[in-house]
Amino acid sequence: MIIYVDSSVLVTLIKRESTTDLVIAYLDDLAEDNHPLVAGQLVETEMRRVASRFGIDQLSVLPVLERMNIVDHTPVDFRQAGLLQARELGTLDALHLATAIRTQASAMMTFDTQLERSCVALGLPVLDVHRPRTRPSLGEFAH
Repeated sequence: MIIYVDSSVLVTLIKRESTTDLVIAYLDDLAEDNHPLVAGQLVETEMRRVASRFGIDQLSVLPVLERMNIVDHTPVDFRQAGLLQARELGTLDALHLATAIRTQASAMMTFDTQLERSCVALGLPVLDVHRPRTRPSLGEFAH
C-alpha cells in the first residue's frame, strides 16, 4: 500500500517535537513492511522553509527526503487541487491531496486537521501515529 506523507509529519523529523519519536517508529514500521512512502516535491520547499525559520541546518533535510519516494506535481495535480470541493482546505494542502489521489495512495499521514478532514471526506484513510502499530490490517490505524 502506498502511503502519502505530507510536510506536517515530515518536519517533525528535522524539528524536535512531541511526536518525533512516534513518527520515526511509525515510518520505520511502514518501510519495514514494504509500504512505499510517497511525498510531492513541495515537501522539500516546505521543509527547507521550516529549517530556515527555526535555524535548523539545511543538511538535515536531505536524509528525510532520501527516505521518501518524491514525486513531481503534474499540471493535473494543480488543476485537481483547485477543483477540490473542500472550501476550508488551503492551497498547498489541496496540492498534497490531489497528488496523493493521483499516485493512488492507500492512506495519508498528516497532522493537519483540515487536510485530515478533507481526506476522510474523500474516502482516503488517515494514519494515526498515536496508535501503536502491531501489524494488523491498515484499516485499524485510520480514522
